[in-house]
Amino acid sequence: MEWIEIGKQLPEINQIVLGYRPFAKERGDEEFTVLKYEGVVSVDHRGNTYGFERLHFVSHWQPLVKP
Repeated sequence: MEWIEIGKQLPEINQIVLGYRPFAKERGDEEFTVLKYEGVVSVDHRGNTYGFERLHFVSHWQPLVKP
């Protein structure tokens, strides 16, 4: 499955996805995480992206595949 850039397509509201956060390692956090998309994405003056359940700067996402 291909990674989807948030600038090109967003998940449905309340959809749970696999997200990629390119700068998470710099903060000692995981780059890849399962999270819920909660709505409108906005970007602050530092480039932090909001709209994904408590996490910042999610750049790409993938839908979760059902087993």
